[in-house]
Amino acid sequence: MSNHEIRCKAWRLYRENVVGLLILALGYTTLQSIIQFFWEQILGWNQGLFVLVAWLLLSPLTLGAALCLTHLWRTENKPNYADLTAFYRSIDGWGGAIVLYLIQCATIVLPLFIPLAMSMSITILLFHTGLIVLALIVCVVVITWLFLRLYMCEVLFVSEEAMSATEAIKDSFFRMSGQVGNLLCMLFVVNLPNLIISLVVAMLQPVGLGIHFALLVFKMFYAPFPLMSGIGWIVERLNDEEQPEEVSGPPSNPLLRDIANDLGKSGHQPGMQDKS
Repeated sequence: MSNHEIRCKAWRLYRENVVGLLILALGYTTLQSIIQFFWEQILGWNQGLFVLVAWLLLSPLTLGAALCLTHLWRTENKPNYADLTAFYRSIDGWGGAIVLYLIQCATIVLPLFIPLAMSMSITILLFHTGLIVLALIVCVVVITWLFLRLYMCEVLFVSEEAMSATEAIKDSFFRMSGQVGNLLCMLFVVNLPNLIISLVVAMLQPVGLGIHFALLVFKMFYAPFPLMSGIGWIVERLNDEEQPEEVSGPPSNPLLRDIANDLGKSGHQPGMQDKS
């Protein structure tokens, strides 16, 4: 299935299940906001630490959402939203969710330590020669590449009961070989409206509260479509691997095609010797 066909199917499934998907997105956002309010306002704890701890608490819910969307894509039936909490119900499920989250975070954080790992003299040299920007670009490229290579891990983990989190990560890394460019194009296209609108709002600063609220509403309504497209891309790539293409038709080489046509006209079957 091509990327265009995947986007069309994702949009159709979104329209057919818009209420449930919006409830899913709204519930997820609301739960995150409640945890953040309790963390910062009630407990008064560090806001930066919230990102780590809150997403650790929400990581099983993220896998539950991936399970629902994967089921919706494969069956085109209404997903069982009780699956959202499926990975909270077992130690293995929660543990796998945390492992996936921590490793995905590591792919983002570790490349950022590259400039810090350099000696001061090298950093000063890069700064004065203007290469510090190049070093930062390299970090961004490495982060993006690692993120895309691990993009399949959540769907693999929720699809294969016997697969552990570490196996899902390794499997995703190897399966994504040669697929990074295709996935990057898909994600760019489906997230382009969000990017354009966010840039326009940023250029028009300062803007009123109404504009920010409208942007928030748009992102909430639009969010299920990129998610569904991403899940669909993964499922279709996995299906392609399970169903190898069959070779049919005449050979593409003109010389071999002419030989095959001549043999066909003479009634001779290739690979069989004439009896005498």
